[in-house]
Amino acid sequence: MGLLNLGSNSLTGKIPPSLGHINLSMLNLWNNSMFGALPSTLQNSSFIMLDFSENHFNGSVPEWIGDRHSRLKVLSLRSNNFDGHIPHKFCDLQYLQNLDLAHKNISDILFECIISAERTRG
Repeated sequence: MGLLNLGSNSLTGKIPPSLGHINLSMLNLWNNSMFGALPSTLQNSSFIMLDFSENHFNGSVPEWIGDRHSRLKVLSLRSNNFDGHIPHKFCDLQYLQNLDLAHKNISDILFECIISAERTRG
């Protein structure tokens, strides 16, 4: 399966860890009422798009997003309850084209990575 689009379905609860055992390249959970930490099993897929926006996910932004998803092009963490900092591994996301971190309690946005990536592409 390539795309799993569950956006705007009024889903509640945590992401089941078993979701990470499905071979997905795109996961859209936008605009639900899901909560909890993102399960580490999601690192098992090779995503090019992850949209967790407009939910109630919390905890730290997982480092595995930058570590395990080198092909990632779109990442939206908008409007959740994440806290802490953006893992430095996000600097390694060389194909990232769209990063949405709006409405967060996140510090350390890693502007130097973004500027460096733009210089490399340009």
